Amino acid sequence: MKKILVIDDDKSIRESTQELLEIVGYEVMVAEDGTSGIKLAKEFIPDIIICDISMPVLDGYSVFNELNKDSVTSVIPFIFLTAKAELTDLKYGMQLGADDYISKPFSSNELLNSIELRLKKKDKIVQFYGNEKEHKSDNGHVKNVFDKDSQILLMVGNHPQNFKIGSLVYIESLEKYSKVFTSEGKKVIVKKMMKEWEEILPADLFIRIHRSTIINLDYVKKFEKWFNYSYRVFLDKVEEPFIVSRRNSEKLRKSR
Repeated sequence: MKKILVIDDDKSIRESTQELLEIVGYEVMVAEDGTSGIKLAKEFIPDIIICDISMPVLDGYSVFNELNKDSVTSVIPFIFLTAKAELTDLKYGMQLGADDYISKPFSSNELLNSIELRLKKKDKIVQFYGNEKEHKSDNGHVKNVFDKDSQILLMVGNHPQNFKIGSLVYIESLEKYSKVFTSEGKKVIVKKMMKEWEEILPADLFIRIHRSTIINLDYVKKFEKWFNYSYRVFLDKVEEPFIVSRRNSEKLRKSR
């Protein structure tokens, strides 16, 4: 069941919209102001957000901007509701990156059609990135298409999240899955094997230091000898060092 968050300070609109959406089969949460709406969005992680623009304290634009700062909520389709129909409002909402803009009063069909279109688009994006078909060349091999400033969309559970390639500090293998550690202190588990990471990560930035770990060279602070045949590698943002074999430590030194 798809989840929808409705944010509107008008009680009658909240209730009527919730009733309509629940009748057609959506799971609905409602918020009466921007602050509670932001909190619910981060807890509820809806498939789509419908938000009024003219609200006290935090208006719809502020809600959108705040949610756009978070890699989880920034990819949620966002529909603005407004009682205003001026072209300037429409342009401003679209410039912010909203997915749609509906003027009050609106018909049930208008709202439902907009929601359906946005959800279909989101599902296509999720499938697109989940399969990563866009990275494959004609011979079926995966192309390395990223650099450190590229954004990568990863599926975390059922929700896509945007990450900057350069923010990935290191990646650990969990067989068919991997654990990703970011410079912001986030730890996420995604369905991607180590060989898949090696195919898409820029080779001049990332190096596999042993079977289960890939590290970002930009975060290497130092490495030092550790007993006779191994070394320790220290990464910025990471408390514990990694133990690396002599062969891989030589590869690491050459790559720096």
